Amino acid sequence: MSSVNLLSQQIQTMNVRILDLYKNAIGTKSNFVPIALKELGLASEELEVAVEELHRQNEALAQAHQDIHVEQSRYRNLFEFAPDSCLITDVQGTIQDVNLAAEALLNRCSQNLVGKPFAVLVALPDRNQFRTALTNVLESNHIQFSARLQCYLDQQFDALITIDALRVQGKIFALRWTIAEQQNCQPGRAIPKFASTEFEKRSLIQYNRGEIIPLADQSIWLVIRGVVKLCSFSDTGEEVLVGVAAEGMIFGTSLTSLSTYQAIALSDVEVVAISLLESGQSLGLAQVLVPLITQRLQQAERLLTIHGQIRVCDRLSGLLTLLAQEIGEPTSQGIRLKARLTHQDIATACSTTRVTITRLLNQLQEEGKIKFDSRSHLVICRSLL
Repeated sequence: MSSVNLLSQQIQTMNVRILDLYKNAIGTKSNFVPIALKELGLASEELEVAVEELHRQNEALAQAHQDIHVEQSRYRNLFEFAPDSCLITDVQGTIQDVNLAAEALLNRCSQNLVGKPFAVLVALPDRNQFRTALTNVLESNHIQFSARLQCYLDQQFDALITIDALRVQGKIFALRWTIAEQQNCQPGRAIPKFASTEFEKRSLIQYNRGEIIPLADQSIWLVIRGVVKLCSFSDTGEEVLVGVAAEGMIFGTSLTSLSTYQAIALSDVEVVAISLLESGQSLGLAQVLVPLITQRLQQAERLLTIHGQIRVCDRLSGLLTLLAQEIGEPTSQGIRLKARLTHQDIATACSTTRVTITRLLNQLQEEGKIKFDSRSHLVICRSLL
């Protein structure tokens, strides 16, 4: 029971008691008692009016709280799906929030960034410039500077950084960092920025969507562009999805103990070959490959966890979350998968039938949790993740 309701109940009890006393006091010789009780009654009525006003204010407060919650959700979505890469930090530069575009640009998930100083993203030679900008923005509302940022696996790129001070009643409570990549033209460079210099001089091999990529026992493939489906085959000859490899991921028969293993291009792809013999002789190459091998192992473990879910709907939800993180790209509508998987691919990954998956996907679409864009790519809404 709320304090206002409790007060109202106490006033009603007091009113009943005053009325009884007033009736008993009417026959007395003294006029003082009835007058006093009458005054108490008037005071009680005024308290009732005050309680009614408290009720009204409580209702208005509850409505205002609901309106604030709705606005917070709306602005949260606007920030989350904004096309610009944005981060929010406190005035000391500690990261508090990261939107999807920034996650994609920095090739890091928000869990690995929140709580860390923004300085860890700035290359060492540019950190003095960063500290100067952080100091200057506290004296103004807007600072812009260029710096080299480093993301996953020490990959670096040139960025134009804009800092805006967020103020309430003239006091800065947070900073908004907007990051735009500065394109530097480098003729003859075919490898994207995420790839190590260990791969820069290697030849790109291209495969068209639907082609089977040949696998050699003593080689590993690194995906430079596109998405590759990794699959095996059951005893009945059915294809089973065992993984996906997008940009910056590796695959190969040397990374699996499966007797049947196949790689199929889900889109037009470009890959480079890495010899196991070469990786054993090059310390730099081995240091680059170790985290990529770990990444492949972690994806396999997550797929095993998905298989262990009892309900098919939970397996499907887990698989869609995995695909969003591995081959998804942020859009205004949600996370769009870069490649198209068939219902049968999803069904085998979830250990169920194609008919069941089609029914569940239709249900999710009706609930507004997934969509399909103009090119039939699956778009996973944020509410499902």
